[in-house]
Amino acid sequence: MKREWERDDSNLAWWRWALPLLGFTLLVYVNSLSNGFVFDDLPLIQDNPQIRSIRDVAGIFGRQGYRPVRTLTYALNYWLFGLNPFYFHLTNVLAHGANGILLFLLLRRLFGKSLLALAGAALFVCHPIQTAAVAYVSGRKDVLAGGFVLAGMLCFANHLRDGKRFWFVGSLILFALALFSKEVAVIFPLLLFALESLNGNLASEVRDPARLRTRSLKVLVRRRWFYGSMLIAALVFLYYAQFIMYASRKADFWGGSPFNNYLTSLKLFLHYMRMTVVPYPLIADYEGVFPVASGIGDFSGWVAIAGTAAYLWAVVWSLRRRPRMGFGLLWFGVTLLPVLQLLPFHEIAADHYLYLPLAGFIVALLDAGEWKFARLPVSIAVSAAACLVLLFSGMSVSRNRDWRNTRSLWEATARHAPGSARVHNNLGTTLHAEGVLDEALAHLLRATELDPTAAAYWSNLGALYHDQGDYQAAVGALLRSVAIDPGNAYTQTNLGNAYKKLALNQARDAGHPFWRAALAHLERAVSLDTRNGALRYNLGSAYYELGRKQEARSHFEGARRLSPDFGRAYYALGLLDSEAGDFNAARVELQRAIELEAGNLDAIQLLAGVRLKRGEYEEAKTLLEAAVSRFPSNSDLRLRLGLVYKTLGETPKAREQLNLALQLDPAGNRADEIRRLLNSL
Repeated sequence: MKREWERDDSNLAWWRWALPLLGFTLLVYVNSLSNGFVFDDLPLIQDNPQIRSIRDVAGIFGRQGYRPVRTLTYALNYWLFGLNPFYFHLTNVLAHGANGILLFLLLRRLFGKSLLALAGAALFVCHPIQTAAVAYVSGRKDVLAGGFVLAGMLCFANHLRDGKRFWFVGSLILFALALFSKEVAVIFPLLLFALESLNGNLASEVRDPARLRTRSLKVLVRRRWFYGSMLIAALVFLYYAQFIMYASRKADFWGGSPFNNYLTSLKLFLHYMRMTVVPYPLIADYEGVFPVASGIGDFSGWVAIAGTAAYLWAVVWSLRRRPRMGFGLLWFGVTLLPVLQLLPFHEIAADHYLYLPLAGFIVALLDAGEWKFARLPVSIAVSAAACLVLLFSGMSVSRNRDWRNTRSLWEATARHAPGSARVHNNLGTTLHAEGVLDEALAHLLRATELDPTAAAYWSNLGALYHDQGDYQAAVGALLRSVAIDPGNAYTQTNLGNAYKKLALNQARDAGHPFWRAALAHLERAVSLDTRNGALRYNLGSAYYELGRKQEARSHFEGARRLSPDFGRAYYALGLLDSEAGDFNAARVELQRAIELEAGNLDAIQLLAGVRLKRGEYEEAKTLLEAAVSRFPSNSDLRLRLGLVYKTLGETPKAREQLNLALQLDPAGNRADEIRRLLNSL
């Protein structure tokens, strides 16, 4: 009598298994739904104008480069729910659950046993390595590409079963969708070829190697146009992504030579094999962490060679004796090929690269389990599987918390990778943005210690010193950055601004060395990026401080022309118009500045002053009342509003606002003025 998991139940309704699997996926990832946007989510989603209009097909499939399907899903999320991170995360989780269902269907096709397929799909869903693709919204590229590949394999398997052209065409369409989700889908033709070559023999031994070779050759000859066309399409797309779009392509080899690079590839392969079995520690950034091969004497490199050789032997052996296991091992290795640095690219390793290879590993694992542990009592087998799923589920739930926000991610990464300069830099810049300056300084200093050749680290350190008011230290750090990378416009403008701060404490003389340096670097920044309005605004601000208002106006107007949505340029022009007595022009510029930057207090206060000078007291009052309502803790706003009330004869309101202004800043520069005004009421 066959035990439960050995029964051929492949004809049972698939949805009876799929719905619990989807519910299980939601349970594992429910604590990721409250996470925010993290790291690359900010430029790809939060600050990306292309996703704001789902009708902008040219923008999504043109200017967005080589992963437009992912961008299209972001646009759909935005169209339906706006920028609410909850729905972006929910989409990732549901897509991952759908992929678990697709894998379940494929495993049931391969093994004919729903319980076994369910165990494999559950392992795929809850494996901690998947969190890098699911709990991270930008990881959607892996989820989408993986899903389209799985669906394409199912379609092709259906075509092999019944010969219907519908399934054949469907697999081609899904291949295209997978390619435009992530370029790793170039391996799809190899998976189909392996599936077709082994079709009909997956559950039996193939003791004669010549038989397998003959069958594979027949498949290749019979479908030469199909596989040839798919392979050419994959290679063309790979060339487009790597050599036209420069998708993460690295200019040199890892380790400085081809030998070290490809020895590193073998070390990476061994690393990914280990991570499928022991998914710890999970690291968001492996640069400076993963040991790049250092030459022929690298012991770990020889271990990697031995490990890869063992894998290849296992593939050859299993293709003859356990074809399903061989297919799974081939799947694992083939899907890793694009990420093993055979064509060097900037990200040496990443957990999310295992998203689709893990499915192949699970095929091999299930076949090995069915072979070696088939005689175990059902209770032991089920208990062992349940324990593994529970362990991995708990690890995934814990890892989801690391993806809450950018700070929690880099703090977790720094704990596991304290020797990574890039991790310390990323954590330092995150803390800087949050205003935690002392902790930020410690991490940025550590980043420059670990890698003093990285211009970006010195630039970020200089920006932090600038915000701390240590302009001398800022100049020193930024000079180091400029020496390494003189072509970075932002570093040049930051250096110019730091020199400007030093100059303001010395003199307002363009001949002063600090002023000469400030203008030189600010002008250099503009020349490096002539289309950037913010850089031109910074140069205009320097000329304004020197009293050269005509030159300042020219640059502010240039900034407005280049960046029509840059509110600071309108404010600067309004300030110049106000000082020139052209209050009508000032009012127009300042109103536009506030429309673009509702929190620009300088523009609000200046516009209120302009309205008072034009005799528009009620308008000034309305403007300041709205500002006070939005910024109730701002003493200057309450002082100005109190003055307007005093002018309008609304004495009780004036007294109330002046008292609040004094309470908010009792020791401020204008405290005595406020007291005199209160005494005069």
